[in-house]
Amino acid sequence: MKRRKFFGLLGKATAVLTITPAIIAEAYNSEDEIKKMIDGNFEEDLLDVLFHNQPITAPQGSIYVQLLKTNPEIEGGVEEVNYKGYVQGGVEVPRTREGWTISANRVTNTNRISFGACTGRESKIGWFRLCDHKGDMIYQGRLNRDLPIIVGETPEFSPGGIEIIEG
Repeated sequence: MKRRKFFGLLGKATAVLTITPAIIAEAYNSEDEIKKMIDGNFEEDLLDVLFHNQPITAPQGSIYVQLLKTNPEIEGGVEEVNYKGYVQGGVEVPRTREGWTISANRVTNTNRISFGACTGRESKIGWFRLCDHKGDMIYQGRLNRDLPIIVGETPEFSPGGIEIIEG
């Protein structure tokens, strides 16, 4: 099977943070902690919460990386790829240092993230998103260009292929 490294060939992509009340509620559960958030280094604290499962109060579960056909905000909602071999809901990546590397408000995936090999029903990929265990989007990103996924290919992000920059 041929592997396609999305960002090995295309460079890096930057994802956009979508801060929702649920993310704030998961990260900070008291008024004192919210004051710390406002006065302190919120972006880096939030990255530690989201990607390393560190207190303030850590969100539960892993982060799921999904491949999308279209822009989830503009083009009629979320449309995950549906090629034969892709697992709907995405690939689970732990909220740990083994899953994500944080350095100076920059997050990258620590290891390779491989999706199922395409065995039929070819598709195209234009976007990706990171979700929590409930399927709520945390970040989304655009690939540099739409990529066709054809039979025999295994799409993957190489280590450092997903890059999120805060601040």
